[in-house]
Amino acid sequence: NMGGMGFIENNKAECMLSVLINTNFLRASLKNSVKKYFFSSSACVYNASKQKDTFVAALKEEDAYPADPEDGYGWEKLFSERFYLAASRNYGLDIRIARFHNIFGPEGSWKDGREKAPAAFCRKVAKAKNLGEIEMWGDGKQTRCFTYVKDAVVAVEQLMERKSNGIFHIGSNFEHSVEEVINTTIEILNVDLSIEHINTDELYSGKYEDIYK
Repeated sequence: NMGGMGFIENNKAECMLSVLINTNFLRASLKNSVKKYFFSSSACVYNASKQKDTFVAALKEEDAYPADPEDGYGWEKLFSERFYLAASRNYGLDIRIARFHNIFGPEGSWKDGREKAPAAFCRKVAKAKNLGEIEMWGDGKQTRCFTYVKDAVVAVEQLMERKSNGIFHIGSNFEHSVEEVINTTIEILNVDLSIEHINTDELYSGKYEDIYK
């Protein structure tokens, strides 16, 4: 159970319940003699101290430790990774773990707080009137690696075909600022809009909770 940052920051207990899903899937796989297992993890497992700068240097798989992931969703993913790796050692299960980085594209959520930033921007810009105003969380300078869903699917297929198991990134090598993404969306839709920047500390405090519903 997950969504965009707005959702996971305000539904931490709900997100962590996914540990039960992960546990039951593993138990069922062992019971039915499954040989190869794929787990979709997240970039939220990475140490938060390595992601505070506006421009975040490219992270390596080992940068998840010492552990300090996103509180809630990130801990659920990191714990489940450890759980599956232990199962690999104890039961010989061939485990492939992918840490996804900001997947976007067709069929993805686009409302109710579960959408990623590109979908949220497309929705906001499309609904806004010319010379209107839209909201942006933060100052827009923060950078992210956005990965198109079809590329992610190809990467998963290749991961499952390779011989080595373990933990792997699935994401783009290119970073874009959030501001760049929203300005590109505005340019494509050919509208003139101003941007209201919302302080993320207030956002996650619940002050803007109604915008996730």
